[in-house]
Amino acid sequence: MAGSEIDGRTTLADLGLERMASTKKPFLGQVLAGREALTDGGRPRLAGFVPVDGTARIRPGSILQPHGGPHEGHGLGHISSTTYSPELGHYIALGLVAGGMEAEGQVVDACYPVKGEIVPVRITSPHFVDPEGERLRG
Repeated sequence: MAGSEIDGRTTLADLGLERMASTKKPFLGQVLAGREALTDGGRPRLAGFVPVDGTARIRPGSILQPHGGPHEGHGLGHISSTTYSPELGHYIALGLVAGGMEAEGQVVDACYPVKGEIVPVRITSPHFVDPEGERLRG
């Protein structure tokens, strides 16, 4: 995670990093983090995304809309970064979606209106390779 996800609109909780904030001393953003609008469970939160069709490309900046439509307005969130994963053999993406990991397993449409593309994507964990850390400790 870098840059695109940390855009001035996200909080530590949105990115799953709230455990890294000190509970013993003040930190930058502490007062704002407790505001009602920033603690709403429906806020867009970090999640991973994989294309339903493994050959499809997910574009950064795609707007996440309900699968099958309607595709209007600001949608459910957006894709912040993408790359091709040689390890997995398909594109992977990070993005912010309403509810975050509570929506894991659901399919949404990643709409890229500049090129008229709609790619169905599945919401997954943002840990794409070795989520349990078995290879790391192997």
